[in-house]
Amino acid sequence: MNAAASWIFGTIVLGVIVAVIFILPEPTQSQRVAIRFLMALAAAFLSYFFLGRVLLKGKVLGQAIGSSGGFALFVIIQFLADPYDARTMVADIAPDLLPQDESVVAAQEALKAEGIYEGSVTGVADTKTREAIKIWQERNQLRPDGYLSVATRRTLRRVP
Repeated sequence: MNAAASWIFGTIVLGVIVAVIFILPEPTQSQRVAIRFLMALAAAFLSYFFLGRVLLKGKVLGQAIGSSGGFALFVIIQFLADPYDARTMVADIAPDLLPQDESVVAAQEALKAEGIYEGSVTGVADTKTREAIKIWQERNQLRPDGYLSVATRRTLRRVP
C-alpha cells in the first residue's frame, strides 16, 4: 500500500473511531475491543505515512522483542493504550461534550443507593463513576474494569 492510501485509510478510520468514542453510549466489552483494534490499525497506517519509523524494543516474559514501523505503533496502542480512557478524561473535564446515557444514569442511581457512588447523577461516566462501578464489580465477583457490562447491569438492576 502506498503512503497516500495509508494516509487516507488511516484518517477515515481514525475519524470514525473518534466519532464513535464521543457518540456511542456506554460501550460493551466487544465494542471497546473492536474500537481499540481499529484505532491501533489506523495509527499503524498513519505512522507509516507520517513517521516512517517507530521503534519498539523491550522484554516480555523474559523474551526480547522488537519491531519498527506501523506494526510497533499498532502493538503499543492495541496492548498499552485504551481510547476509552480519553472519554473518561473528557467526562471529568467537560462532561457536557458527551451524550447522557440512560444506562449510566441507572448505574449512578443504583450505586448511590448502595453508598458506593457519591457524585452527581449526570448520565456521563466520569472517573468517580468508573471507580464506583469497579468497587461494585469486585463485590459481585465480576471483572473489575469500570464499564457497564451486561453482567454488571444485571446485578445493578437488583438494587432497590
